[in-house]
Amino acid sequence: MLMREELEKREQDDLAPYASFSSDKIKRITTSWENDLKESKNRTSWQLDRDRIIYTKAFKRLEYKTQVYLYRLSDHFRTRLTHSLEVSQISRELCRNLKLNEDLAEAISMAHDIGHTAFGHAGEGALDNKMKKTKYKGFCHNENGARVIVESEENYLDWETGKKRYGINPTLELVDGVIKHSKRRRNPSICKEIDLNIPSSLEGQCVAIADEIAQRSCDIYDALHMNIIEQKDIDELFKKLFGKTKLSLIKTYFRDVVYEFIKTKPKGKDEFLERKEDSINFSKEMNDNDAKIKDFLQNNVYKSDKVMILDYRGGKIIENLFDLYNEEINLIPKEYRERIDGKTDQELVIVDYISGMTDRFALIQYETIVGTTRDP
Repeated sequence: MLMREELEKREQDDLAPYASFSSDKIKRITTSWENDLKESKNRTSWQLDRDRIIYTKAFKRLEYKTQVYLYRLSDHFRTRLTHSLEVSQISRELCRNLKLNEDLAEAISMAHDIGHTAFGHAGEGALDNKMKKTKYKGFCHNENGARVIVESEENYLDWETGKKRYGINPTLELVDGVIKHSKRRRNPSICKEIDLNIPSSLEGQCVAIADEIAQRSCDIYDALHMNIIEQKDIDELFKKLFGKTKLSLIKTYFRDVVYEFIKTKPKGKDEFLERKEDSINFSKEMNDNDAKIKDFLQNNVYKSDKVMILDYRGGKIIENLFDLYNEEINLIPKEYRERIDGKTDQELVIVDYISGMTDRFALIQYETIVGTTRDP
């Protein structure tokens, strides 16, 4: 069996000097653990992060959370879970080509959407509208994802102490990557060590750009499956942008990122740390093409009547559930109500409960409370 020290030695031998190394001093963010857990004897710090994530309830629930289209409309649409796996695959390939730490990228990828609500960004927008009226000034899935892995995920009962554990005792690098994986960022009060003005690790940047790549390509394919757009629309778009119709969009994005990094890569760790902007980027030409692809998706897919109807209904369900629970807190389970104390107030507990819901569970809860005849 390989020991952790052997794996750390492999990193030192194989990775670039500007990569993240698990042999460096690792800080774990903890709120409910009495003491930081000892590191694994046969896994690196970020392998341990990844393994803890995939056993959480929050990660399992991603299977039934909407990416763009409700999962129940087809067995083949992306969900938050399959999207996370696709982001993991792309980011690991990027790290392999750039000699970065695949384990850290994989851990961030698995956790990056763990704070998402049901019904995709419509659900996130609904909770954001509600929380803007509170002292929290809004809601975003990045911040919520950090909260899940640090303190709100009910992990397991510690057999030695008989106490429940919350959160996964994550590394600082994992929390940093989750918070910074998209442009909308808020620094959660649970992790003061993170500076939003400093770029994420290069591995975290790989996850952020892999998230963009996965969204563009996979939203197009799902829209074709949903019959929202036609193949001729994509052929026309690709012909205009790339001069040909037959291409792999993921491979096109991927190659561009790798070649762009090779041109601008830092000479060492110190140079990377001094940079104020992300080092993992598209080229200027690809960035322009990406903006046009985003516009195409926005105008032809996200604003289509099929998607808008689903988004509107999902958003209303989330908004109404928040109002119902806020009006009568006893409608939520006792284990959540017990979290309300001097540091955690009612609105945040309600957000913890709602944001963890899958699409189908949110629908069941709404129909159970108001009856099946009332439509949001």
